[in-house]
Amino acid sequence: ATPAEKVKVDDRTIDLAVKRSVDLLLTMQEGLENSEWPYEGVYRVGGQIPVGYRVGGTAIVAMSLLEAPGYAEDGRRRAAVERAAKFVCGAIEHPLMSPDTYQGGYDVRVWGHIYGLHLLVELKKRGAIPKPLAEPAERAIAYYLQGLKKLEITPGTPGGWNYASEKTAAPFVTGPALMALFAARAQGYAVD
Repeated sequence: ATPAEKVKVDDRTIDLAVKRSVDLLLTMQEGLENSEWPYEGVYRVGGQIPVGYRVGGTAIVAMSLLEAPGYAEDGRRRAAVERAAKFVCGAIEHPLMSPDTYQGGYDVRVWGHIYGLHLLVELKKRGAIPKPLAEPAERAIAYYLQGLKKLEITPGTPGGWNYASEKTAAPFVTGPALMALFAARAQGYAVD
């Protein structure tokens, strides 16, 4: 193999890459009402992508679209993020998002709680929650905060979160959970 040719990376190259990425993400939104970007891992529930992966993946992509320069001026992006936020708010009604029915084992609902919370508090921070979603977003934020409390690894252990074990925390789950909780606390929500 020969080394790849070195490419000069300047601001214009980066700006074009970001624009192209935003355009690609917008074409990839799918699902009911074209509101989702599900994370498609290998795990399935009843042959379907689990709701935790659907909420988590959707929120991650929506946050990326929100963060990329030019969001406020981009109607396509704002509409896509609004559809995503509506899905994230509505997902609290899905039975497999309930922290009360969690039975341990491999269960990815915590991804939905982490990233659903993070998206909604980030939208709130930027004043970007669409008016029709103001109340549903507040309900969903409260739900996801309570869910993260309930899904935390059993007290008396080192603490944290995991989606593959109810006994041992995983840094790649705990880190994003903490980031979402810090973001919520920065927006005035009570977070221990």
